Amino acid sequence: MRDLPLGKVSVLVSIATAQFKGGLVENGNVTFRAAVALAQDLPQRPKRQAGLPRHSGLGEHYKDEAFKQILTAAIKEGDIPVVNDLTRIWNKTGDDADGAVVEAWLDADRPGEAIAVARKIENPQARVKTLLQVARTLLDRSGAPVF
Repeated sequence: MRDLPLGKVSVLVSIATAQFKGGLVENGNVTFRAAVALAQDLPQRPKRQAGLPRHSGLGEHYKDEAFKQILTAAIKEGDIPVVNDLTRIWNKTGDDADGAVVEAWLDADRPGEAIAVARKIENPQARVKTLLQVARTLLDRSGAPVF
């Protein structure tokens, strides 16, 4: 039963993607927004405690999983209003949303937007770490040798 909310989100994301591909952009936007609303009912991932591994129950799914799935699909389909709204919602949760948003842009093969989001990260240490991860990802994708 715990898998059901994430499964519903996945189905809605698939429907929204098909709607965009079929030219039903407005319907796709509404479906993405329904997925976002449903994802907000998922539990928050427990915070990692220093010195202890993060535990989650078998089959337990969290908001960040659903948010990333929706965000990546919305980026690929070009639904920027949903991307912006979901990014704002995700940032309010206190999770490492910035890094996940950058990763979603990279997953959608949109490195320019990933870099722009990374540059806006307020925490200087997190910003540098994220920009270095973007650089590493782009170098790996281009086939640069690993030393």
